[in-house]
Amino acid sequence: MELRKNETVQCRVTTLQYERIKNLTQAKGFLRIADYLRFAALERDLAFEMKFEELREALLKICEQIEKLKPKS
Repeated sequence: MELRKNETVQCRVTTLQYERIKNLTQAKGFLRIADYLRFAALERDLAFEMKFEELREALLKICEQIEKLKPKS
């Protein structure tokens, strides 16, 4: 099920920025600029969340290792 897209986001860009976005859209295999921009904006958010989760898990493992090294009372 695809969700209905009923919100609009607009921004101004320079001609050079527009050409760059247009070229990236085609290079990444998207047919429409809106599809590419939507993907690019949300992909970064997802990548950040995934990296944050990796770091959290690594810190938990380090904490577990530290607990194992503490002398037992």
